[in-house]
Amino acid sequence: RTPLGYHVILVEDRKKDRVHVRHILLGLSPSSEDTARALALLDSLRERALSGEDFEELVERYSEDPAGRRSGWRPVGQLPKVITDAISVLKPGQISRPFKGLAGCYLVKLYDRRPGGIPDLERDWDIIKEWAFERKLQREFEDLISEEKKKLYVEVRWAPLR
Repeated sequence: RTPLGYHVILVEDRKKDRVHVRHILLGLSPSSEDTARALALLDSLRERALSGEDFEELVERYSEDPAGRRSGWRPVGQLPKVITDAISVLKPGQISRPFKGLAGCYLVKLYDRRPGGIPDLERDWDIIKEWAFERKLQREFEDLISEEKKKLYVEVRWAPLR
C-alpha cells in the first residue's frame, strides 16, 4: 500500500536482479472496509486471470497508477520486499493470491525467469532494445523541454505585501 492506494503487480519476467513487472493500483482511503474491498476485488481479478482473461487488460482497465500500466524490466531492489518475497515462491505462469504489505494489497503474476549476469545480445535482445528505446525517449523529451524553454520568458517580480 502506498499513499496512492493498493497495487496489483504483474511480473512478466524475472532476471536474478531484474524483473519485468506490471501492476494494478487500487486507490483507497485507509479504512479496514476499503482494505477488505480491495482484497476482494484483487481476488476476483485473480480468478478472472486464472480463467483466461488477459492480465495486461486487467492492468489497463483497473490500475489508477500510470506506472502500473507500463511494462518493462526493473531491478528487484526497486520493488517492495513483500513483492520480491511473493515472486520468489512463484513458478513461471503462476499468479499469487492477493496479499497485504506495508504499502498496500498486491496481486503478482510471474511470466518467466532468466539467468542474471552480463547481458547477452541474443538472449537479452528485448531488454537491450527496451533500454535503448527508453534512453532515446528520455533524450527526445529533454530536447523538447530545452526547445520549449527557449520559447518562454518568465519574469518574477517580487512586490512587497501591503
